Amino acid sequence: EEEARRRITEVGRACVEEDGADVIVLGSTTLHQGASWLTEALDVPVIDPGPASYAMAELLVDTGLRHSRACYLRTPAPRLDLYAAMAEAASTLAGPPSGGKS
Repeated sequence: EEEARRRITEVGRACVEEDGADVIVLGSTTLHQGASWLTEALDVPVIDPGPASYAMAELLVDTGLRHSRACYLRTPAPRLDLYAAMAEAASTLAGPPSGGKS
């Protein structure tokens, strides 16, 4: 873990010093734990993608914004029968829940 922290910090510093980055956006939620210590190590903001994506989704819902129908056409009518059949098939493949009664 220490080696990973060191290398991530090195790359972050290089992004700032060599490339002129004024913010670092972590590229994966697998790095979410790094946001706090990386923020302390660098002189630029570090954005954790998990909370940022939740905030963006909440913003879109709160403002009523949606994607354009020009590019993303309406989906066909829901196939509830198909969804039910898929769920049933998945449950038979998975077997009973562990620790539960069969």
